[in-house]
Amino acid sequence: MNKKKLIIGLSILAVFTVFIVIGVLNSDQLAASATKVTLTVNTDDAATREIVSQITVKGSIKPIKEEKVYSSTLAQVDTLNIDAGDQVKKDDILLTFNDTEYTQLLSQLEQSEKNLLIQDESLVDSNQRDQEALNQAKQLVDQMSIAREQTERNLETAINDHENSLQLFAAGAISSEQLDASEDNITSLKEKLQLDITAWDNAKVSYNNLLASGQNTSVIQRDIQSLQTEDLANRVEDYDLEILSPINGTVLSVSVEEGSMVNQTVPVVEVADLSNFIVEAYVSEFNGPSLQIGQTATIKTRSLSPIEFNGEITYISPLAENDPTSNSATKAVKVEITLTDYDASGENLLKPGYTVDTTITLATKEDAVVVPILSTLKDKEGNYFVYVVDVENMVEKRTIEFGILSDLDVEVAGVEEGESVIINPSSQVKDGMEVIPTPKTEGDESND
Repeated sequence: MNKKKLIIGLSILAVFTVFIVIGVLNSDQLAASATKVTLTVNTDDAATREIVSQITVKGSIKPIKEEKVYSSTLAQVDTLNIDAGDQVKKDDILLTFNDTEYTQLLSQLEQSEKNLLIQDESLVDSNQRDQEALNQAKQLVDQMSIAREQTERNLETAINDHENSLQLFAAGAISSEQLDASEDNITSLKEKLQLDITAWDNAKVSYNNLLASGQNTSVIQRDIQSLQTEDLANRVEDYDLEILSPINGTVLSVSVEEGSMVNQTVPVVEVADLSNFIVEAYVSEFNGPSLQIGQTATIKTRSLSPIEFNGEITYISPLAENDPTSNSATKAVKVEITLTDYDASGENLLKPGYTVDTTITLATKEDAVVVPILSTLKDKEGNYFVYVVDVENMVEKRTIEFGILSDLDVEVAGVEEGESVIINPSSQVKDGMEVIPTPKTEGDESND
């Protein structure tokens, strides 16, 4: 009985021993398989083909020729001959002024001419008239001095106003045309000041000559009257009683009406030639260095979709500035793109102010070796690289150099056509490891 129990116990022990051995062997196999985990990655082949680098920016339609007409005279509109939308030719009368100051100047000129005629007819030697001439000469000196001082004050005010306009322009509160108007006002006042100084000097010379020489005052008086008459005649001649169209074109806007007073800082009329247009757009400073005159562009406007127009860059601003079409703090470069295939006689007419999407072709290269942008990485040293998978599914970290960049691909040096690169490599991918590649098939966008 005891012998039988012993045999049963030994059998049970043997069975447990077999299970233990099997368990140890299985755990060793699991540990071995755990040390050899193969990663599955998405890959795509480097290809040789054409690559096009393009950017798309917002822009606005503007006429190539556009004139904003300002009034040089603070006056009241008498007749208004045009409305917005009217066609006009160069030198057509757009409006006329009814100005009291002009009438007064004309009356003064007529009276001065009469006085001059009287003095020409009766030059007499009279002490009384000598003294009157001297007094008049002194009065003229005083008048010229007052006029000069007034112009100096006006110039100082204009300079201060221009400094304020610069700040308003920088803040976007006024247009460049208004800023230009303030600059023109300063230039005009400087010219007037020079004329006032010259007139003052001439009056002083005449007065001093009269005192020193004791000339016949009637002659001096006549000379003074002649100068006054000439000055009035010049002022009447330079006075604008009408505004003419500076170009052939279409009236875009009219800011006055009959009977209203003009504002010299606001254009009274805007005229533009609508036979062709430019696109004014702002390109980020990061793409600014790639811009060149003659680069082509495609223009799309929402109002005429799906019609497209072609153009080319004809102007690149030398300055980087704030982009008025964006709230970004990034500076931008203004460009002008002239439309090359616009037909003003067609049905799909553009209008100034239309918003457009402008795609500019920065560079094109044929037979370039390209890889997906999503396959590229940058290491701590600032070098760009990709992970290349060889025929044995082993990974190689390959340093590359960038060329032309498109939306999805980039031209590279350092990778050959047909080599497989890993798309969107994870942090698990390491140089020298073995992977299971899943090649991207044609038309498959899932790997992107």
